[in-house]
Amino acid sequence: MLGLEGYIDLPAHLGPGGFDHAAVDRRRRRLYVAHTANDAVDVIDLDEGRYLESIGGLLPIANHLADDYELGGRVRKLGLTVVLSDYVTHTEHNEPTLDHLLGHEIRWMRTIRALQPQGFRFLFVSFSVPLAFLGASLLLSVPSLGTLSLTLFAVTLAARLVLYVAARWGDERLDFSDLWLLPTRDILLLWVWWRALRTSRVTWRGHEFSVDTHGVMRILN
Repeated sequence: MLGLEGYIDLPAHLGPGGFDHAAVDRRRRRLYVAHTANDAVDVIDLDEGRYLESIGGLLPIANHLADDYELGGRVRKLGLTVVLSDYVTHTEHNEPTLDHLLGHEIRWMRTIRALQPQGFRFLFVSFSVPLAFLGASLLLSVPSLGTLSLTLFAVTLAARLVLYVAARWGDERLDFSDLWLLPTRDILLLWVWWRALRTSRVTWRGHEFSVDTHGVMRILN
């Protein structure tokens, strides 16, 4: 059960919105809070329980679909180094409806398209199960290639299973009761890839945005 430990005064909101996610730096004992209303990140000293400063200058990247990528790029242009965290986070997304799920997936896919437009066109080759099924179905129509088609299909399924297990090995997420979701997931991703290839619109927090070739969003409603 969560309980209130105390209050920490933070800067007042300068615009609409509020706070988004937060991240903890255990080594330096700092808490970083995304203060979206101020286009800044508030820094909190965890040992003393007090606000230290705000990191601003985030407004120029606020409308970028891949804002984290854009931020990293600007850091590199300054000759600085982007350092990855030593901690691996696991997140779960609550998608109450199919529309929410598809909207989320399309936004992620559209982000990849904005960052790697040429490579994104060929991303479909990574969706192995539906492509293997399609290939096997076509080859089965040729009697002399029937055995080969089934063999290639079986190898593809085995490789997909290995990837599933390897990504979850030693993790509580390894649950073989979810295996039936593998082909469903691959088929869904193939459709989402096609949708993201054909559209320049994304949905984020209930609003529709258009995304230009540079990955910059503009609100439509």
